[in-house]
Amino acid sequence: MHQDIPNDIAVSIKDKLRGLRYALRHTRHGRNEAEKPAVLPEVVLNRAAHIAATVMDKAFSTAETISISLVSDNPSIHETAPDVQSLSFYFNGSSEGQRAFHRDMYYLTKAVLHRNKAENLLIQEAVFKTIYARIKQLHGAELSNLQNPTTDIIQQSAGFCTTLFQEMLRQQPVRQSGSLSKSAMISGFAAIALACALATAKPVDMENIDNLESALLAVEAREDRIIESVSQNDSAALQKLFATLIFHLP
Repeated sequence: MHQDIPNDIAVSIKDKLRGLRYALRHTRHGRNEAEKPAVLPEVVLNRAAHIAATVMDKAFSTAETISISLVSDNPSIHETAPDVQSLSFYFNGSSEGQRAFHRDMYYLTKAVLHRNKAENLLIQEAVFKTIYARIKQLHGAELSNLQNPTTDIIQQSAGFCTTLFQEMLRQQPVRQSGSLSKSAMISGFAAIALACALATAKPVDMENIDNLESALLAVEAREDRIIESVSQNDSAALQKLFATLIFHLP
């Protein structure tokens, strides 16, 4: 059935369900001090509200699972962080590559947030569609040359890595992120972009290695320099740093 549902609608359905679940959890864990006193004892209301919220939370999670089964040709891939694909696959001009990009970026972001113990944040998959379009607009010609044997694959991958990283920072797919520090957000996006670059430049070397974990550790060691380059909006410094990391990893 997934083939009958347009990609834009599929992403919108998933994002709406995730948004509803986020709103419910946010309300559940935060209480409005200005609300009027309850007629029933507070302990009764709190218990009733907790039970109702738990039921609704499970209902929205189940609805999201069902929606994924309807719109995805491989529902099991949504259960864990995906294997990072190369940029040449994501940007090969096919609808499959585009779908894989925003799906994988969503779950990679979710994995990074989990690593930072930031569980209940809203990630909007549709934002990654915007990022995808932006990268195609900026680097369409260069992306088509990634398979060319004369291409300096490390420098090219570092350039795309920089653009992907900066677009994620600019577009902010993680919303309501007050519980996550700015440095953690920067490092997380940098690691996701670097993981994609590693899969592009060194597919053989990174075989059977967790690209995301390797990228997270590398970014952690260079966090100060990355944050400094971001604060100065220095794309050249970022590309040089990413190229160095790609060259030396794994």
